[in-house]
Amino acid sequence: MNNDSVKNNDPIQLQQMIIFLRAELAKYKKEVERLRASDYYSLVLRLERENVQLINREKELSLELSKLRRELEKASKGYQDDIQVRENQRNKHISSIEALLKDKNDLRTENELLVETLKATKGELISMKGERQELLGADYKSAIENLENKLIDFTKETSKQMESIVGELGMIRSERSGSDNNNQCLVTEIEQKRSENEKLLNEIADLKEQRELLLKNDSILSSGKTILNSQTLSDLDTQVKKILDQSMGFEDQLDAKLRILDDLEQKLNQLAIEIEVKRS
Repeated sequence: MNNDSVKNNDPIQLQQMIIFLRAELAKYKKEVERLRASDYYSLVLRLERENVQLINREKELSLELSKLRRELEKASKGYQDDIQVRENQRNKHISSIEALLKDKNDLRTENELLVETLKATKGELISMKGERQELLGADYKSAIENLENKLIDFTKETSKQMESIVGELGMIRSERSGSDNNNQCLVTEIEQKRSENEKLLNEIADLKEQRELLLKNDSILSSGKTILNSQTLSDLDTQVKKILDQSMGFEDQLDAKLRILDDLEQKLNQLAIEIEVKRS
């Protein structure tokens, strides 16, 4: 078709051009209809719909991913805080264990010292036992001899005073011609002598009682020294046993602290693994 004729507004050429264009339009319409009826067109529509769905799904997944990231960050912060708390607890347990170890060593040292002291004390008590028996025996013997001498002296003095009183009474009886005042003085003197005599007798009785008490105490102390020493040794043994029990208690407490420390380390390792898994 001549384009120059169309440009010159040739009616015949314009009519032919219109007919040609209508034919081409009809042909293209048929092609469009054919394509609409074909699988390619339905495939394109389906792909467009799937594309829209994928775009929407991508948005949903993006929102969900953001949400999961926030949750992961929050959980990670919580784990970090928990790890810090457990680490602080672990440090406290370590400090407590160190203090317990120091107490344990101090108790062992004190225990060894007490054992040595106990051995030395037993030896000293055995040595002092013999020396004290000798000293007490000598002291009691001397005290008993002194009491016996005092008894003898008091007895002699009492006899002399009684003889003097008897002599004076004889003289009084032979001299009845004396005055009433002299008789009264003699009666008073007799009463005084009687009072002195009773006093001397009481002193003699007291001295005898003291002598018997000393003899009794001597036998009691002789048998009681062994009891005293045994009691002292028993008290020392009890004190040593108490310290040993306390030392064992500190060892048990130390073992418990060590087990707690091992559990904390295992939990910290597990938390670290979980965080690494979440991040990956």
